[in-house]
Amino acid sequence: YRRDSGAVELEFVTGESRSGDRVAADRLVLQMAAEGGRPSWARLTGSVRGVLAPAGGPRVAPAGSTGAAGATDPAAPPPRERLYSGDVGTVAFDAEGQTKSVTLEGAPAMLSEADRRLTAKRIDIGFENGRAVTASAAGDVKLDSANGHAEAARGTLGFAPDGTAQNTVL
Repeated sequence: YRRDSGAVELEFVTGESRSGDRVAADRLVLQMAAEGGRPSWARLTGSVRGVLAPAGGPRVAPAGSTGAAGATDPAAPPPRERLYSGDVGTVAFDAEGQTKSVTLEGAPAMLSEADRRLTAKRIDIGFENGRAVTASAAGDVKLDSANGHAEAARGTLGFAPDGTAQNTVL
């Protein structure tokens, strides 16, 4: 710990958040905020990898289903974990210490789930209330899914409240 700069440096790190997100890397520099004892940002280097846990809470029946409004849908697929990896990762935290954004860089950086895999030189993931809501990718973007393969210089996508990808643009 460097008291003068408020930074914590660790090697061969593994960790898990309260929400179930997991991370591992060869090196971590965690910058603490000047006040409040919370993290401001983190930089991970060397074999960065981990899991973004699925959004918590019950699965809600989709509109038009036969269940009562707001009822959980036992037939709905479980929320998906998203695996990620890269050479370098940067995490920005909000004023409450929750993840605001994650940037992965690599040759390539990767974000994947059960039936979809995105690779690019850089992937930025935006969060709101602890849940991934957007992703953008730049540099040799490749998307592989059950529906096929696509390539582009850059791309964006959003995540619905249930965690499924929506509004993909390459």
